[in-house]
Amino acid sequence: MGRGRLMPTAQVPLPPLHVAKRGVEVFEFERTASRLIEMQSRDWLEDWAERQKAKAAPEAQQAQA
Repeated sequence: MGRGRLMPTAQVPLPPLHVAKRGVEVFEFERTASRLIEMQSRDWLEDWAERQKAKAAPEAQQAQA
C-alpha cells in the first residue's frame, strides 16, 4: 500500500462554503473544516511524519527477521 499525504485546498476559505445556521450538519462541517485547517499546519505534518516513521520501524524489523 502506498503512503502519502493528501493536501486538500480550496479557492475560498472553508467556513463560507457552508451556509446552514443550525442542525447536525453545521457541527459536522465545522468539525471537518477545523480538522482540515489543522492538517495544513507544520506541526501536524511533522507529527504525521514521525508517526509514519514509528509505524515503519516495527515493519522493517519484521521484514529483516
